[in-house]
Amino acid sequence: MIDFRDMVDKVSEADSARCEAVYKSDRDDWVLGMVASGFGFGFLPRYSIIHRGIIARPLVDPEYWRNIHLVTVRDKPQSHIVGALVHEAMRTEWANEGALPVTAHLAAN
Repeated sequence: MIDFRDMVDKVSEADSARCEAVYKSDRDDWVLGMVASGFGFGFLPRYSIIHRGIIARPLVDPEYWRNIHLVTVRDKPQSHIVGALVHEAMRTEWANEGALPVTAHLAAN
């Protein structure tokens, strides 16, 4: 779970606002439920906001990026589904980065 507390503190201090964390959860569905019930706001990945009544706005200032890594066990045969996921992740052009050389990866395995 990514903790946005430091970023919220910097933004609220810069705007002379007071923003206090009262509730915290590692579960997105619980955070969404609290926000939908009027308990405040939350910072969540864009595609995890799947709750009716929740309005999502992009975070633009300060800009925030994160790295996500897909890892597998070395020298262990992968199921067809895991192989397809790895292949798709490698051929996708992610923000600010090109796709990885899938053909070279497949040839090595």
